[in-house]
Amino acid sequence: MLDLTVYRFVIKQLAQERGFNIASLSRVSNVPIKTIRNVWHNPRYPLPMDAQERIAKALNVSIHDLFEEVDE
Repeated sequence: MLDLTVYRFVIKQLAQERGFNIASLSRVSNVPIKTIRNVWHNPRYPLPMDAQERIAKALNVSIHDLFEEVDE
């Protein structure tokens, strides 16, 4: 049996804990608002690595803190 680990982003939760909304996170991270909106509403959205890095920097967290493992 093939064992695949599934991850989802927790960017929405991290951002809200720090007082960000979609628009403010987009401005601070310099990631297009459409991209932020997509990952905000779809935690499995395929977010490019450069966007992950900019969001992590804006939230002052490690890139590894942006996602969590999900039991499927």
